[in-house]
Amino acid sequence: MKKILMCAAVALVTYAVVAQGQEGHPGHPGQPPGHGGAEHFEQYCSGCHGSDGISGAEHIPNLAGQKKEYIALQLRDFRDKKRPGTVMPAMAANLQDSHIEGIAAFVSSLGCGR
Repeated sequence: MKKILMCAAVALVTYAVVAQGQEGHPGHPGQPPGHGGAEHFEQYCSGCHGSDGISGAEHIPNLAGQKKEYIALQLRDFRDKKRPGTVMPAMAANLQDSHIEGIAAFVSSLGCGR
């Protein structure tokens, strides 16, 4: 229960920051799409999915080792309201394509975890 409340709190704070158009990390203008995947993962995802992509909570999926294309598709579907979810549509609502590509690339580089 504590993990659920913590994830919800992280999600709400992150959503509030993103909704205001503020980034938690400085931008990297002129760099190719997908750059900063680790930073964006840390900012948007690690609070619930773990910094290593292993969530530690049975009801939150592990992301480590997922294919880049799969993660990108899921994030776009959450963002575009094509896939329902509890917290994820709000978390993905303001992600740019470059954020999604970076997060997906980073997640796919994590390996399968434990």
